[in-house]
Amino acid sequence: MKKITLLITTLVFSTSLMLGQTVLSEDFESGLSTPTGWTNNDIAGGGDIWTFANGGDAVGYTSPNTIYYVNGELAGNYALFDSDGYGNNTTAEDAALESPIFDCSGLTSVTLSFNHFFTAGFGGQGFVEVSTDGVGWSQVASYSGVDQAASSFGFESIDVSADLAGAANAQVRFRWTGDYAWGWAVDNVSVFQCTVNAPNAVTTAIMPSNGATGVTIAYGDPRNLGPIEWAPPSSGDAADSYNISLGANTAGDDIGLITGFSIGNSINFNWQPNTTYYWFIEAVNCAGVTAGPVFSFTTEACTDTIAPPAATAPIPGDAATNVTIDANGNSLTFSWTGDPDVNYTLNLDTANPPVQNSFNNFENGGEITGLAENTTYFWSLDPINCFGETTGPVWSFTTGLALSTSEEEFSTFSVSPNPVSDILNIKSAEPIDNVIVYDLTGRKAAHFNKGDIFNSSINISNLSQGLYLVKITAGTNTQTIKVTKQ
Repeated sequence: MKKITLLITTLVFSTSLMLGQTVLSEDFESGLSTPTGWTNNDIAGGGDIWTFANGGDAVGYTSPNTIYYVNGELAGNYALFDSDGYGNNTTAEDAALESPIFDCSGLTSVTLSFNHFFTAGFGGQGFVEVSTDGVGWSQVASYSGVDQAASSFGFESIDVSADLAGAANAQVRFRWTGDYAWGWAVDNVSVFQCTVNAPNAVTTAIMPSNGATGVTIAYGDPRNLGPIEWAPPSSGDAADSYNISLGANTAGDDIGLITGFSIGNSINFNWQPNTTYYWFIEAVNCAGVTAGPVFSFTTEACTDTIAPPAATAPIPGDAATNVTIDANGNSLTFSWTGDPDVNYTLNLDTANPPVQNSFNNFENGGEITGLAENTTYFWSLDPINCFGETTGPVWSFTTGLALSTSEEEFSTFSVSPNPVSDILNIKSAEPIDNVIVYDLTGRKAAHFNKGDIFNSSINISNLSQGLYLVKITAGTNTQTIKVTKQ
């Protein structure tokens, strides 16, 4: 089935993974070297081997990013084969990260689980293999694809009972083959015996509700329909993860299946206006997959008859020079005159045409961080509605120096805890006026006005895992602080 691009993913664990006997568990948190007992096997002999990294920056995507953490559901340190990083060295790659021996002799069923992100394209292939003697290896999963649209990522749970149950000298390995392709990251490897029952079905759709009409499509937004929410089963053994199946047919399965889909995720798809779609949820744990009933929703009708007009009056102005950027994050505000009821994609680059960075659903008056001093940038705005998209003119501006703010101004702000999972506390000498949270692409992820801030605290539990820039304003003081969302 066709793969659907999943833009936001939140890792979902449940206690069922901890039930039963665990014979192998590795999260790679001991350091950035091969863990004790593991083997970095350079099968090809060319010197290209697995490494260990953190930060979440995915191979094959514009840096910086946190795609490994957000979409791959990795955390902290992880194993990485960076084929792209080895470059075009004409050396064929065949390398396996092999686990220590573990004992499955007392297990009657065996489950292998892990989180990963495999970037498809340029001939790279990933294989998950198991062995009972360290000599012969059996393939239990494989990953490949012609381009990044075929990438595989998220939580994987594989029944390897037929291969490993009863084996006293079991092993698992992650084997990469390729030659200057992209890469593969792996984390949270676990082998255990499942002692739970398959989860009960998901029977209640919350958003969109079953039979909902007029469901909004956010044209130009990579998360163009969502969030999608449902009620977890209220009884039975818990699900480790969920899959979502989508269709234009009443069975809800002819568009595709997204594995590892979490409550509150959104989906990027070529949704059509005034169209009924069907969907259902599969609840998954190590004992099996349980499909729920099929739900439906109908998208809103399109009333636009032409594509929107191009934006005008850009700020910074076309050919502007010595444009001051804020040293607090090297940020700059972008604004324009245009239809407020359409979405805009802002394109920004140091080359013309600007194609390197695209900020979907960019708000008029929004900020982009990470700009360089004394640099010429080219930018454009593409407005989009349900009828179509208009390619806007390309403007340019040249930055000057970053405007610094004295350290005394910063002394009144601090945040805790950092890293944070939900409530971020802000210490300020005066009342806080607003807080804006940006991701590392400069996209506004959350905005809290004075009425949304309680006891100098904000709730960011809905944000995906990763690094954010939190801009705090109180009176005449403004500061941007880096915050890690767990």
